[in-house]
Amino acid sequence: GAPLPASASFDVAVLHQLPARGGLGQELLARVRAARVPTLYVLGAQSDYPAYNQLNAGLSVQPRGAQTDEVTPLPNPGFARFPVEEDSRRRFGQYPPASVPFGEVRLTSGAEAALWQQVGRLPTQKPLLAFGSATATPRTATLLAENTWQWRLQEATAHDDHPEAYDRLIGRTLQLLTQNANKKRLDVYPTQDAFGTQDDVALGAETYNAVFERIYDQKITLALTDSARKVRTLTFSNPADGSPLHLGPLAAGLYRYQARATLGGQAQQAIGEILVQNQPLEAQESRADHRLLAQLSGRSGGQLYYPAQLDKLAQDIEKANFKPVISSEEDLKDLINLKWLFFLLVGLLAAEWATRKYQGSV
Repeated sequence: GAPLPASASFDVAVLHQLPARGGLGQELLARVRAARVPTLYVLGAQSDYPAYNQLNAGLSVQPRGAQTDEVTPLPNPGFARFPVEEDSRRRFGQYPPASVPFGEVRLTSGAEAALWQQVGRLPTQKPLLAFGSATATPRTATLLAENTWQWRLQEATAHDDHPEAYDRLIGRTLQLLTQNANKKRLDVYPTQDAFGTQDDVALGAETYNAVFERIYDQKITLALTDSARKVRTLTFSNPADGSPLHLGPLAAGLYRYQARATLGGQAQQAIGEILVQNQPLEAQESRADHRLLAQLSGRSGGQLYYPAQLDKLAQDIEKANFKPVISSEEDLKDLINLKWLFFLLVGLLAAEWATRKYQGSV
């Protein structure tokens, strides 16, 4: 095909049977390596395996002559950087065999196999699809089989033109190569900007796998620290229905939290703050609750009127023909219970007796 223009830029490279025998494609390979972009190597009969092994791309391949094995993909259950659904596993088992070099194939330091080779019904521990070290730059992956387009064609024929398993495999491979390593895979956040002391404080949580697909039911440990530096530790999981973690009402103050989780074998962390404010009861509802007012008026035999119904209010008052009502209330008490009056009378009698005695009348 036409050579890649010198001005062309790219975010990921898919190199089919490069490096190749006879030095073919060396200029393109040099450009890709100079650009330091993520690369997917697809190896085949024309590949230069000694040159590939020097790239430290995740595999070491030592073919034995021109012999090949006919293999189908077998998911590695220990690979956690992206999932393989059960439906995809079944479809992989129906793929036609693809040719891979016969010989010694092993992972290099830090590399992981997403797919093993299955020869007929015999599973092996030979990598078929491998990813280089997660910390390596640029990221690399290697598919040790050519003509995998046959897998997609067979799946499309068998499943009404929906080769979903193959497309997910290739799509997730490229996502894993190109994903932003700085993007948060654990996100824990308050469900609102600030809470009142009467509110149920709640935290939402989202977790993602290495290709940033949402995953659920992950164990998360939360350390909540109040303004007095008292730490409260909780463990919870994020269910698929999205329900948050309920902390209940908290005293007013600024709280800091640190959440930790292990996702796909990698430690993740999220930090944040929760603001809880004192809030008067009157401020919790600043608008009139007309429904409550209607209920209260109905219970007392009255009726609720809105500003636009003031004329109707006047008419209803006239129709009701209300009569003046005078009410009175009597409260009878025995004098003997009025102690202050008793002592007053005793005092007056004592004063009269003293006066009479003084004047000689007694």
